[in-house]
Amino acid sequence: MRYFAKKFFINHIAVRCRSHSATLVSGYLSQCNRILNETTINGRNIALFELMTPMVLKGKAIHCIKLP
Repeated sequence: MRYFAKKFFINHIAVRCRSHSATLVSGYLSQCNRILNETTINGRNIALFELMTPMVLKGKAIHCIKLP
């Protein structure tokens, strides 16, 4: 299993939250990061943020957050 995990990289993390919370999180993320893309899919707003300081998860740097 460890070999399998080392072979791939994480290109983004998706954060799911309720509509009101998503608005607050989106506002926070846009203050200190760069919005790469905003779109509406099936009536839901989806934003992709590039983090100025990457998150680290299990030793892997994550540079983007998707907020659906």
